[in-house]
Amino acid sequence: MRSMKSVLHFTRLSVLPAVLVLVFVMFLPFSSAQAARITKVKGKKVLVDIENSDIQEGQKYFVVVDGKKIAVILVSQVKNGRALADITKGHAEVDAGVEPVKKSAAKSDDAPKAGDDNAAADGDAASKSEGDKAAGEGQDTSSGGGDKEASSNDDMVLKKKESAKKGSGPGLSVGVLLGYAMDSQTLPDPNGASVAMTGSGYSLKAVIDYGFTPRIGVIARLGVEQFNLTGSSTLGSWTTSITYLTTDALLRFNFTTSKFVPFFELGLGVHYPLSKSSNILNVPQISATTVLFGGLGFNYNMSKKTFLTLLAEYGYFPPSNNISTSLITFRAGGGMHF
Repeated sequence: MRSMKSVLHFTRLSVLPAVLVLVFVMFLPFSSAQAARITKVKGKKVLVDIENSDIQEGQKYFVVVDGKKIAVILVSQVKNGRALADITKGHAEVDAGVEPVKKSAAKSDDAPKAGDDNAAADGDAASKSEGDKAAGEGQDTSSGGGDKEASSNDDMVLKKKESAKKGSGPGLSVGVLLGYAMDSQTLPDPNGASVAMTGSGYSLKAVIDYGFTPRIGVIARLGVEQFNLTGSSTLGSWTTSITYLTTDALLRFNFTTSKFVPFFELGLGVHYPLSKSSNILNVPQISATTVLFGGLGFNYNMSKKTFLTLLAEYGYFPPSNNISTSLITFRAGGGMHF
């Protein structure tokens, strides 16, 4: 009887290590597959902590929660132990695992579908974190309790990818410009002597800017502009004062697509006189006129919604009746992106 107990005891001791090895081998692939996890979600982009996983650029991966595939992501950048990816299907969550998408699996029913997403959303509605809600509103989410410095670095990675869209891409912008113009005009006096007249005036214009591409767009402006001149000749002193209603159409080209956006503009304006007085011009003949514009300026995007503008512009009036007119205008203002 004592020998039988010894045999049983020996058998148990010899089987136990084999069981432990078997359990370790069974869970090892699972642990490595789940090593990579999502640490941040912002809109349609996610940040993945690679850890010891072999995450590669240009590859697709499943987003997995509790063994359920809820999304597909496409990795666009891998750097410093982190990967930036775009959500191509489904929805992603912070702390979700990441698994590679095999070619055979990509065509199978395992890939997340719209119906699966709805079902997963219903089943996980009670467990959604505040971070997911913030991501839906375009705000950063984090895994909670993380290192502040690491979180700041994560934010920079996401923001760099989105900076090109901030106020410089296709879309509509509306703003206001206040201008100061230095006016000049050369014309003959009643005796035919040339008179050089100069002056200054202010302007206020509403601006609509529409970008067709991140670099090319059109600008439409509507406002009022003063045109004041004084000069003298042997016959005496001369003055001209005109207030114009102006409409302008210009083509805009951006030199960059960043937060600071220098640009060049070229276009045409039409000036309609609202009030006019002059002791050297024939006042009844003062009518609508065209102006050719060319300018250099920049937009500074303070946020995704707001921007500031500074612009230097040259305006040239086509000559008529030996009268040459031009102006140099400095404009400043701001507006909002929509």
